[in-house]
Amino acid sequence: MKTKDLIVAIAASALSASPVLAEGLPINPGMWRITSTTTNMMTGQPQTETEDQCMEESTFDPVAEIQDEGDGCAVSDQTISGNTMTFTMTCQGADGPPMVGNARYTVNENDGDGEITYTASFGGQTMTMQSSWVAERVGDC
Repeated sequence: MKTKDLIVAIAASALSASPVLAEGLPINPGMWRITSTTTNMMTGQPQTETEDQCMEESTFDPVAEIQDEGDGCAVSDQTISGNTMTFTMTCQGADGPPMVGNARYTVNENDGDGEITYTASFGGQTMTMQSSWVAERVGDC
């Protein structure tokens, strides 16, 4: 999976429901607008994307979504405190070195935000990529 695709998938999963999670972060089902901004690791230039997504469940678990992708990412140090989930993710890229990301998701019933910071070493140089997102419920599906 390309880095940009991975970041977009993670941001979108911020509001994706997972019925397997016994405890999750509560959201109100409906149409959610997610705006994510990712800083390109090589150029430092930000890229912003907005998408609307219909959420049918009342909880979400981004970790389950990442693990369901089956793209070689492993999650550790997952914690939930109140309405915030944090975790560390390590992804082995098919075309590059492993990336380690530290993520935070915070949601209220009708809005949320989060961020993830990735680091990777290329030829002895450490590079950082940041992605952040905001989400809000905009109505019914």
